[in-house]
Amino acid sequence: MRRNLFLTSIALVLTVGLLSSTPAARADSLTFSLTSPTEYTPAGTTIAFDATVMAPATNTNPVYLYGDTNGVTAPLTVDDSYYILNWPLDLTPGQSYTDVLFNVTVPHGTTLGDYVGSFTIEAFSSASPTINVTQPFDVVVTPEPSSILLLVTGLIGLASVIRRRELITS
Repeated sequence: MRRNLFLTSIALVLTVGLLSSTPAARADSLTFSLTSPTEYTPAGTTIAFDATVMAPATNTNPVYLYGDTNGVTAPLTVDDSYYILNWPLDLTPGQSYTDVLFNVTVPHGTTLGDYVGSFTIEAFSSASPTINVTQPFDVVVTPEPSSILLLVTGLIGLASVIRRRELITS
């Protein structure tokens, strides 16, 4: 009886020791930031958004980039073909990549204002079956430089006409 108790306690100590020495499972992750999340542009242009994506060095496995979801307020549109065609398929732990991620087209005739969007990179690793990282972005549609020049020229002309009339009447 004493011998069985001794063997059972040794087995219990060994089991607890083995379980406590096993490292805890960690999930892999991905970080992603836009170089300039807010862009100012006139209508009729296409803007390229650059980004840096990094697999942290604490990851245990490569992270595989397989897709994206995106959206922006109409009438603007997002073109993700640069990401699909040019970005690496995976990032190993500690590796980062910087390049154009997507383009946003602002059609002619778009009204002035702030247009909000977001871009999500979809990825996975053997430790993390789903890794989705989202970044918001803004496109602020401003007047075209030629419109501003025309407005300023008109105001100067109007001021000179008013000044001339004041000189004539005095």
